[in-house]
Amino acid sequence: MRVGIYGAGSIGNHLAFSSRKIGASVTVCDISADALDRFQKQIYPARYGGFDPSIALVRPDEFMKSEFDVVFIGTPPETHLELLEQAVRLSPKLICIEKPVSTPDLRVIQSFAKIIASANPIILAGYNHRVGRNTTFALDLIEKYNLGKIQKLESVVLESWDGILSAHPWLSGPEDSYLGFTDRGGGATFEHSHGIDLWCLFAEKLGLGEIQSVEAEAKFVTNGVGGVYDEEIEIKIETTSGVPGVVRQDVKTKEVQKWVEVSGSLGRIKSEIGIRPNEDSVNWKSTVDPNISLDCRVNKMRYDDFDQELNEILRLLSINKEDKSTGPLSALSALRTALIATASIHSAKISKPVNLDFNNWNFYPR
Repeated sequence: MRVGIYGAGSIGNHLAFSSRKIGASVTVCDISADALDRFQKQIYPARYGGFDPSIALVRPDEFMKSEFDVVFIGTPPETHLELLEQAVRLSPKLICIEKPVSTPDLRVIQSFAKIIASANPIILAGYNHRVGRNTTFALDLIEKYNLGKIQKLESVVLESWDGILSAHPWLSGPEDSYLGFTDRGGGATFEHSHGIDLWCLFAEKLGLGEIQSVEAEAKFVTNGVGGVYDEEIEIKIETTSGVPGVVRQDVKTKEVQKWVEVSGSLGRIKSEIGIRPNEDSVNWKSTVDPNISLDCRVNKMRYDDFDQELNEILRLLSINKEDKSTGPLSALSALRTALIATASIHSAKISKPVNLDFNNWNFYPR
């Protein structure tokens, strides 16, 4: 398999390593010679014990002359639309856009929707917690154990900038990249949008119906260079089922909390990421008999998330070409997450609920 990767930053390194583990040939492209140099001399050797000389590091003009089976877009979100248009012209079998897919711009989201609907390659998005082993196990438990009447679904990603910045030591702070700008796809709502995305995945599994509206409260702060980002946000989600939904995300919490919890009249399931270093968990408890419970621990490394992403890509490439299903990493699912995130930011700014229109990729203040 021939893999092309836009972006030589932290995500590009993870994707290259996971691709090489399955025997793919890998070409990494970046507009910055410094970024390519960091890839070869700093990031990859520090993480994986040495640079892999089979990885080709190239500039954009050479990249566009190459042929690929799979193209990853691992650059800042404000570049994703332009690079998706380029990637489609390369005619790969599959394109995967890393999260967040878009910026909070309805015109950009609508443009993505048109490309996804008409392009020949399979288009995915890298919300890889969707295919994590803990998520898979939690969804299996939902299917096998009756939780009774669902009372609440909550998803949380509370994590300071520290982890992200430590993976990008060439940045002195979030203001040095898109991270410190809400309108560029940074801030808590977009950068930590795994929270929204996992909420949507579990809601679909539980049959909670279509999302009708969101109502959000957020704290916006200046980044020191004249920009603004949302430091924290709480989103209340209303669906046609009437089951209350809550998503909380921030970029300030030092003791990381990343989990999804389903509460029902007969049981509760909590799927948690990073309960300890290199460990996820899934917990099921009966609400009828407190002595009945099930606890599962999943050992993992950071690159396991990307290994699972590659496994899903291999699965999709191996199935019948007439099967148009794109599975859990569907780019359309990710675009729904982007619309929810955009509507939530708008709701927080106007202090009003916002109704969602997924057919036209739009939203309207109530």
